[in-house]
Amino acid sequence: MNERLPEDWVDDDVRVNGVRIRYLRTGGSSRPLVVAHGLYDDVPS
Repeated sequence: MNERLPEDWVDDDVRVNGVRIRYLRTGGSSRPLVVAHGLYDDVPS
């Protein structure tokens, strides 16, 4: 991803039901933040 990420961050992805989900782990103790891009986008029918 971005070469400027802090060294203790993890950049990876997982596949769930055929969908690739990318994630970043910061290693912090804060609550997770989930960003779902395109969640409300229209799709062609």
